[in-house]
Amino acid sequence: MLAGQYHLSVRKLQSLLKEQLGTTFSVGAISEAQTKVSSMLTPLHQAIKHALKKAPLIHADETSHHRNDEQSLRWCWLVASDDLVYEQIPYSRSASSAKKVIDEDYAGIVVSDQCLSYNWVSTDRYQLCWEHVKRNLQQMADYSGGGDTAYIGKHLCLLTNAVFHTRHLNWIIHCICGECTGYKNRSIIG
Repeated sequence: MLAGQYHLSVRKLQSLLKEQLGTTFSVGAISEAQTKVSSMLTPLHQAIKHALKKAPLIHADETSHHRNDEQSLRWCWLVASDDLVYEQIPYSRSASSAKKVIDEDYAGIVVSDQCLSYNWVSTDRYQLCWEHVKRNLQQMADYSGGGDTAYIGKHLCLLTNAVFHTRHLNWIIHCICGECTGYKNRSIIG
């Protein structure tokens, strides 16, 4: 976690352990421990990826990821279902990377941002993430040039908020009336 999440090099890990815990480990010992933990977690990591293929709907996202002192940029890809999360860090944000992370033969619905990496997913199995759409509409509404762009953006934001509010109220009413079967009864925009 300290190497991946917080981008600490082995030498920085060594320094942190010395400063915080008063323990001294060689660079080789830290590297060996990382290798052992990685080997132990690999089967679980692969099992999660395999289980995600059975999920009816997944959310996918990618973000830039600087790793240790490397010059080249990597991309942290995250795929999540209702109960699983899978993460992989390839060197690319390409469609090829998306196909490897998600699995090209995934048959469920993919919800993601507007990144072109997802263009290989057929339109009947692709849903834009509404949070990204709302953010884009808000950028239109906040357009400093004003004019039609800001006017249309503000009205689209109002319309989007009304849709979400109505959908949420509808879901609550169904739950109160006993017609709700829980989270899975919600639509993708819910």
